[in-house]
Amino acid sequence: MRCHSTNPLNVSWLEITLQLISFQHIADQPNTQNMLSVHTPTLRKMVPFLFLPAGMGLLFEIAIAPSAAQKILALALALFCPELTRMAWVDLQNIELLTIAKTSSETVDTGSPTIAAATAQPKMTEPSAQPQQSQQLNRFRTVVVSTIALEVTGFYLTFASLPVGAVMIVLSQFWFNLLASIQLHPAKPVPIVSLGIQDRQAVLTVNAITAGLLCLWPIQSMRLGLAVALLVLTTLFLAVKYGFHRSE
Repeated sequence: MRCHSTNPLNVSWLEITLQLISFQHIADQPNTQNMLSVHTPTLRKMVPFLFLPAGMGLLFEIAIAPSAAQKILALALALFCPELTRMAWVDLQNIELLTIAKTSSETVDTGSPTIAAATAQPKMTEPSAQPQQSQQLNRFRTVVVSTIALEVTGFYLTFASLPVGAVMIVLSQFWFNLLASIQLHPAKPVPIVSLGIQDRQAVLTVNAITAGLLCLWPIQSMRLGLAVALLVLTTLFLAVKYGFHRSE
């Protein structure tokens, strides 16, 4: 990532976004497994450097925003930024682990002496199911990479317009939840679990409510209330999510 010397927050995100989107073509290549193994760790390591400048910019926006509504909206987005960073990191890490597991299991099937190394990796299911799992994994990776590109675009758009950037970020969540048909659990006996739109109704409902609130932003008299509502939604989402994980 490169920053222009005139403004430390003016990151050349467009170049990085185009590079991210280009990764989705890997899934269509014959040597998909090898390519995924090479590029996914690199992309995962890039994730914090993609989101961190945006998060810092939002903190700066909180300080300089001309109105209380804009300050609160910037705060809500700043709270959400680390969560999206973490989710992107985890999704890419899970893809990486399952790609390694699949490659290892196929190596064992062909009689290679690397059985000990393979058994240390998460297990894929029966060989007959592996082609379908490969397609699911490749498609999920495409969805994850394109979602990251949309999220990064949205966060850097907030430097020009907070509500426009916020809308892009919400659209990225719609994009992911509508297209991601699986969930990855590398440490579990069944590492790839189907998770369709029906299973994501609660999250999609929250996305729809958030989008609806942002659509009302042009109404000047409602902005402060809308910003407070968005901050409350973000805080509740994070509290419920991490409170639930802690209870497990």
